[in-house]
Amino acid sequence: MAGAGLIRIARLLLHEDTFELMVAPAIADLQCAPTASAYAAVWTSMAGALTDDFSGDIRYVCEDITTLMGLIVIQASYYSGMLLLLVAGMTTTQIAESLATGGARTLSAAIVFVLALSALPTMLCFWPPRRVRET
Repeated sequence: MAGAGLIRIARLLLHEDTFELMVAPAIADLQCAPTASAYAAVWTSMAGALTDDFSGDIRYVCEDITTLMGLIVIQASYYSGMLLLLVAGMTTTQIAESLATGGARTLSAAIVFVLALSALPTMLCFWPPRRVRET
């Protein structure tokens, strides 16, 4: 059947309600008349649906940004503490002074690296769940 692979791809990538409202009608048209323009319509509707889902997910993340930032700071402070334990011969005040004067580029880069790596698992673990249409 024409569009069976597109249905699998769309169901994998899209929220259920977005698939039903935006992509399913284009696939139905494709199954009635499998032309190049029908395939283009399906891919266009899939691109629009992906954009709609992604922007909706970003809105949900922005609503919970304070919680996410708190989780990132907790994780980053833990790893920064471990990093401080590895820095031989420097006390916390010496590290703070070197950061304040801008003399510790390696340490500054390490802290930025730790913050960036702390954000990744937090975002992956707390990304909004997929919406499911209620019946």
